[in-house]
Amino acid sequence: MLITAAYGTFISLTQAQERARGERGREHAATILLDQLERELIGTQLFIKPKGGEREKHPWVFVARDNVFGTGENDSLLFITQNPAGYALLAMKPLRLVGYTLVASAAPGDIAERFDLHRWDRRLPEETLVRELPLEMSVRVVHDVRRFDVALIDEEGESHDGWDSTEIATLDRLPVQVAITVQLEHLNADGELVAGPDVTRRIDLPVRPREMLSASGCPGSGATVGSCLARYTHQISQHDQVSKNLVAKLKKQLPPDTCWNETDPSNKLVLLRGLVAVAAGVEYKEVCP
Repeated sequence: MLITAAYGTFISLTQAQERARGERGREHAATILLDQLERELIGTQLFIKPKGGEREKHPWVFVARDNVFGTGENDSLLFITQNPAGYALLAMKPLRLVGYTLVASAAPGDIAERFDLHRWDRRLPEETLVRELPLEMSVRVVHDVRRFDVALIDEEGESHDGWDSTEIATLDRLPVQVAITVQLEHLNADGELVAGPDVTRRIDLPVRPREMLSASGCPGSGATVGSCLARYTHQISQHDQVSKNLVAKLKKQLPPDTCWNETDPSNKLVLLRGLVAVAAGVEYKEVCP
Protein backbone atom coordinates (compact mmCIF):
# COMPACT_ATOMS: atom_id res chain seq x y z
CA MET A 1 0.00 0.00 0.00
CA LEU A 2 2.84 2.35 0.87
CA ILE A 3 4.50 1.50 -2.43
CA THR A 4 1.25 2.19 -4.32
CA ALA A 5 0.78 5.53 -2.55
CA ALA A 6 4.37 6.52 -3.23
CA TYR A 7 4.00 5.54 -6.88
CA GLY A 8 0.78 7.56 -7.14
CA THR A 9 2.51 10.57 -5.61
CA PHE A 10 5.41 10.15 -8.06
CA ILE A 11 3.02 10.07 -11.02
CA SER A 12 1.23 13.20 -9.78
CA LEU A 13 4.52 15.05 -9.34
CA THR A 14 5.71 13.94 -12.77
CA GLN A 15 2.49 15.12 -14.38
CA ALA A 16 2.74 18.43 -12.53
CA GLN A 17 6.33 18.85 -13.69
CA GLU A 18 5.37 18.01 -17.29
CA ARG A 19 2.50 20.47 -17.10
CA ALA A 20 4.79 23.16 -15.69
CA ARG A 21 7.34 22.49 -18.42
CA GLY A 22 4.58 22.73 -21.02
CA GLU A 23 3.39 26.04 -19.62
CA ARG A 24 6.90 27.47 -19.38
CA GLY A 25 7.76 26.22 -22.86
CA ARG A 26 4.74 27.89 -24.41
CA GLU A 27 5.36 31.11 -22.53
CA HIS A 28 8.94 30.99 -23.79
CA ALA A 29 7.63 30.45 -27.33
CA ALA A 30 5.46 33.57 -26.96
CA THR A 31 8.50 35.56 -25.83
CA ILE A 32 10.57 34.37 -28.81
CA LEU A 33 7.73 35.36 -31.16
CA LEU A 34 7.52 38.83 -29.60
CA ASP A 35 11.30 39.22 -29.88
CA GLN A 36 11.06 38.57 -33.62
CA LEU A 37 8.09 40.90 -34.04
CA GLU A 38 9.86 43.65 -32.14
CA ARG A 39 12.97 43.43 -34.34
CA GLU A 40 10.85 43.59 -37.48
CA LEU A 41 8.52 46.36 -36.30
CA ILE A 42 11.37 48.60 -35.12
CA GLY A 43 12.48 48.63 -38.76
CA THR A 44 9.04 49.68 -40.08
CA GLN A 45 9.26 52.07 -43.03
CA LEU A 46 6.53 54.18 -44.64
CA PHE A 47 6.85 56.77 -47.39
CA ILE A 48 4.14 59.33 -48.04
CA LYS A 49 2.49 59.08 -51.44
CA PRO A 50 3.73 61.90 -53.71
CA LYS A 51 1.19 64.50 -54.77
CA GLY A 52 -0.57 63.44 -57.94
CA GLY A 53 0.61 59.87 -57.64
CA GLU A 54 -1.79 56.93 -57.87
CA ARG A 55 -2.51 55.19 -54.56
CA GLU A 56 -2.69 51.76 -56.20
CA LYS A 57 0.84 52.27 -57.55
CA HIS A 58 2.26 53.33 -54.18
CA PRO A 59 3.35 50.12 -52.40
CA TRP A 60 4.06 51.64 -48.98
CA VAL A 61 1.51 50.44 -46.45
CA PHE A 62 0.80 49.70 -42.77
CA VAL A 63 -2.40 47.80 -41.96
CA ALA A 64 -3.73 46.24 -38.75
CA ARG A 65 -7.24 44.83 -38.68
CA ASP A 66 -9.61 42.32 -37.09
CA ASN A 67 -9.78 39.49 -39.62
CA VAL A 68 -10.87 36.49 -37.54
CA PHE A 69 -12.79 36.96 -34.30
CA GLY A 70 -14.80 40.13 -34.96
CA THR A 71 -14.18 41.30 -31.40
CA GLY A 72 -12.36 44.52 -32.32
CA GLU A 73 -8.95 43.07 -31.51
CA ASN A 74 -6.56 43.31 -34.44
CA ASP A 75 -5.38 39.80 -35.31
CA SER A 76 -3.77 40.66 -38.65
CA LEU A 77 -0.77 42.91 -39.32
CA LEU A 78 0.87 44.03 -42.57
CA PHE A 79 3.91 46.34 -42.75
CA ILE A 80 7.16 47.08 -44.57
CA THR A 81 10.39 46.57 -42.68
CA GLN A 82 14.11 46.97 -43.20
CA ASN A 83 14.72 44.32 -40.50
CA PRO A 84 13.03 41.19 -41.91
CA ALA A 85 13.54 37.95 -40.02
CA GLY A 86 15.89 35.45 -41.62
CA TYR A 87 18.68 37.83 -42.68
CA ALA A 88 21.70 37.57 -40.39
CA LEU A 89 23.79 40.37 -41.86
CA LEU A 90 22.49 43.94 -41.76
CA ALA A 91 24.01 44.69 -45.17
CA MET A 92 22.03 41.82 -46.71
CA LYS A 93 18.65 42.88 -45.32
CA PRO A 94 16.31 43.99 -48.11
CA LEU A 95 13.06 45.84 -47.63
CA ARG A 96 10.29 43.27 -47.26
CA LEU A 97 6.52 43.41 -47.08
CA VAL A 98 5.71 41.31 -43.99
CA GLY A 99 2.40 40.06 -42.65
CA TYR A 100 1.16 38.13 -39.62
CA THR A 101 -2.37 36.73 -39.25
CA LEU A 102 -4.33 34.06 -37.41
CA VAL A 103 -5.45 31.06 -39.47
CA ALA A 104 -8.02 28.44 -38.41
CA SER A 105 -6.36 25.06 -37.88
CA ALA A 106 -8.99 22.80 -36.30
CA ALA A 107 -8.76 19.20 -37.45
CA PRO A 108 -11.86 17.28 -38.57
CA GLY A 109 -13.80 16.19 -35.50
CA ASP A 110 -12.44 18.95 -33.24
CA ILE A 111 -15.17 20.53 -31.15
CA ALA A 112 -13.37 23.77 -30.30
CA GLU A 113 -11.89 26.19 -32.81
CA ARG A 114 -8.11 26.22 -33.01
CA PHE A 115 -5.86 28.83 -34.59
CA ASP A 116 -2.24 29.12 -35.66
CA LEU A 117 -0.26 32.29 -36.33
CA HIS A 118 1.10 32.49 -39.87
CA ARG A 119 3.80 34.78 -41.26
CA TRP A 120 4.08 35.86 -44.87
CA ASP A 121 6.65 38.03 -46.61
CA ARG A 122 7.75 39.05 -50.06
CA ARG A 123 10.05 41.52 -51.78
CA LEU A 124 8.65 45.03 -51.69
CA PRO A 125 6.68 45.44 -54.96
CA GLU A 126 7.72 48.42 -57.07
CA GLU A 127 4.39 49.87 -58.18
CA THR A 128 1.71 47.64 -56.69
CA LEU A 129 -0.24 48.26 -53.49
CA VAL A 130 -0.80 45.04 -51.52
CA ARG A 131 -3.28 45.13 -48.63
CA GLU A 132 -4.26 41.45 -48.28
CA LEU A 133 -2.18 38.46 -47.24
CA PRO A 134 -2.18 35.51 -49.67
CA LEU A 135 -2.45 32.71 -47.09
CA GLU A 136 -1.39 30.01 -49.54
CA MET A 137 2.11 31.54 -49.45
CA SER A 138 2.27 31.92 -45.67
CA VAL A 139 4.21 29.83 -43.15
CA ARG A 140 3.04 28.80 -39.69
CA VAL A 141 5.23 30.31 -36.97
CA VAL A 142 3.27 29.34 -33.83
CA HIS A 143 0.56 26.71 -33.32
CA ASP A 144 -2.46 26.76 -31.01
CA VAL A 145 -2.81 30.50 -30.48
CA ARG A 146 -5.69 31.57 -28.25
CA ARG A 147 -5.07 35.30 -28.71
CA PHE A 148 -3.02 37.56 -30.97
CA ASP A 149 -3.95 41.21 -30.48
CA VAL A 150 -2.26 44.27 -31.99
CA ALA A 151 -3.11 47.53 -30.16
CA LEU A 152 -2.20 50.83 -31.84
CA ILE A 153 -1.32 54.21 -30.32
CA ASP A 154 -1.03 57.43 -32.34
CA GLU A 155 1.01 60.63 -31.82
CA GLU A 156 -1.62 62.08 -29.47
CA GLY A 157 -1.66 58.97 -27.29
CA GLU A 158 -5.04 57.87 -28.64
CA SER A 159 -5.72 54.19 -29.25
CA HIS A 160 -7.17 52.95 -32.56
CA ASP A 161 -9.42 49.96 -33.26
CA GLY A 162 -7.60 49.40 -36.53
CA TRP A 163 -5.08 51.09 -38.80
CA ASP A 164 -4.82 51.48 -42.56
CA SER A 165 -2.30 53.94 -43.99
CA THR A 166 -4.23 53.99 -47.28
CA GLU A 167 -7.49 55.27 -45.74
CA ILE A 168 -8.42 58.84 -44.74
CA ALA A 169 -8.39 58.44 -40.94
CA THR A 170 -4.74 57.31 -40.84
CA LEU A 171 -3.62 58.26 -44.36
CA ASP A 172 0.17 57.97 -44.83
CA ARG A 173 0.63 57.69 -41.06
CA LEU A 174 2.20 55.20 -38.68
CA PRO A 175 1.32 54.53 -35.05
CA VAL A 176 4.02 55.64 -32.64
CA GLN A 177 3.60 52.49 -30.57
CA VAL A 178 2.29 48.98 -31.10
CA ALA A 179 1.33 46.77 -28.14
CA ILE A 180 1.13 43.08 -29.06
CA THR A 181 -0.48 40.54 -26.75
CA VAL A 182 0.05 36.82 -27.35
CA GLN A 183 -1.70 34.00 -25.52
CA LEU A 184 -0.74 30.43 -26.44
CA GLU A 185 -2.44 27.18 -25.51
CA HIS A 186 -0.79 24.13 -23.98
CA LEU A 187 -1.83 20.61 -23.00
CA ASN A 188 -2.77 20.04 -19.36
CA ALA A 189 -2.39 16.78 -17.44
CA ASP A 190 -5.60 15.45 -18.99
CA GLY A 191 -4.40 16.15 -22.50
CA GLU A 192 -6.73 19.10 -22.92
CA LEU A 193 -5.76 22.37 -24.54
CA VAL A 194 -5.87 25.20 -22.00
CA ALA A 195 -4.91 28.87 -22.32
CA GLY A 196 -1.62 30.08 -20.92
CA PRO A 197 -0.90 33.58 -19.61
CA ASP A 198 -1.12 36.74 -21.71
CA VAL A 199 2.31 37.97 -22.75
CA THR A 200 2.40 41.62 -23.89
CA ARG A 201 5.16 43.63 -25.52
CA ARG A 202 5.02 47.40 -26.19
CA ILE A 203 7.06 48.33 -29.24
CA ASP A 204 7.92 51.89 -30.28
CA LEU A 205 8.16 52.63 -34.01
CA PRO A 206 11.07 55.08 -34.17
CA VAL A 207 11.05 55.88 -37.91
CA ARG A 208 8.29 58.30 -38.87
CA PRO A 209 6.68 58.50 -42.33
CA ARG A 210 8.83 60.37 -44.84
CA GLU A 211 8.36 62.00 -48.21
CA MET A 212 9.54 60.13 -51.27
CA LEU A 213 12.82 61.34 -52.71
CA SER A 214 13.06 62.07 -56.40
CA ALA A 215 15.97 61.16 -58.65
CA SER A 216 17.70 64.30 -57.40
CA GLY A 217 17.42 63.01 -53.84
CA CYS A 218 15.19 65.95 -52.87
CA PRO A 219 11.72 65.69 -51.30
CA GLY A 220 8.46 66.75 -52.91
CA SER A 221 8.80 67.40 -56.64
CA GLY A 222 12.56 66.94 -56.36
CA ALA A 223 13.28 70.59 -57.12
CA THR A 224 16.75 72.00 -56.47
CA VAL A 225 17.80 75.65 -56.22
CA GLY A 226 19.08 75.47 -59.80
CA SER A 227 15.96 73.85 -61.28
CA CYS A 228 13.53 76.07 -59.37
CA LEU A 229 15.25 79.33 -60.33
CA ALA A 230 15.32 78.16 -63.96
CA ARG A 231 11.56 77.58 -63.77
CA TYR A 232 10.93 81.17 -62.62
CA THR A 233 13.57 82.98 -64.73
CA HIS A 234 11.01 85.15 -66.52
CA GLN A 235 9.17 86.23 -63.36
CA ILE A 236 12.43 87.11 -61.60
CA SER A 237 13.59 89.17 -64.58
CA GLN A 238 10.42 91.28 -64.34
CA HIS A 239 11.00 92.07 -60.66
CA ASP A 240 12.64 95.24 -59.24
CA GLN A 241 16.41 95.64 -59.56
CA VAL A 242 17.16 95.34 -55.84
CA SER A 243 15.35 92.00 -55.63
CA LYS A 244 16.99 90.72 -58.83
CA ASN A 245 20.43 91.58 -57.47
CA LEU A 246 19.69 89.84 -54.20
CA VAL A 247 18.45 86.72 -55.99
CA ALA A 248 21.61 86.68 -58.11
CA LYS A 249 23.78 87.04 -54.98
CA LEU A 250 21.99 84.21 -53.16
CA LYS A 251 22.17 82.02 -56.25
CA LYS A 252 25.96 82.31 -56.19
CA GLN A 253 26.11 81.51 -52.47
CA LEU A 254 23.89 78.41 -52.60
CA PRO A 255 25.03 75.30 -54.51
CA PRO A 256 22.64 74.65 -57.44
CA ASP A 257 21.94 71.09 -56.23
CA THR A 258 20.68 72.33 -52.84
CA CYS A 259 17.19 70.90 -52.24
CA TRP A 260 14.59 73.65 -52.59
CA ASN A 261 12.31 72.00 -50.03
CA GLU A 262 14.87 71.15 -47.37
CA THR A 263 13.16 70.40 -44.05
CA ASP A 264 15.73 72.50 -42.18
CA PRO A 265 16.61 75.28 -44.65
CA SER A 266 19.32 77.86 -44.09
CA ASN A 267 18.44 81.54 -43.70
CA LYS A 268 19.73 82.18 -47.21
CA LEU A 269 17.44 79.54 -48.70
CA VAL A 270 14.45 80.87 -46.77
CA LEU A 271 15.15 84.37 -48.11
CA LEU A 272 15.54 83.09 -51.66
CA ARG A 273 12.27 81.17 -51.43
CA GLY A 274 10.49 84.33 -50.31
CA LEU A 275 11.94 86.47 -53.08
CA VAL A 276 10.93 83.97 -55.77
CA ALA A 277 7.42 83.69 -54.31
CA VAL A 278 6.98 87.48 -54.43
CA ALA A 279 8.33 87.63 -57.99
CA ALA A 280 5.99 84.86 -59.08
CA GLY A 281 3.02 86.35 -57.25
CA VAL A 282 2.17 83.07 -55.49
CA GLU A 283 2.08 81.72 -51.96
CA TYR A 284 5.39 80.71 -50.40
CA LYS A 285 4.54 76.99 -50.41
CA GLU A 286 3.38 77.04 -54.03
CA VAL A 287 6.89 77.65 -55.40
CA CYS A 288 8.39 74.36 -56.61
CA PRO A 289 6.40 72.24 -54.10
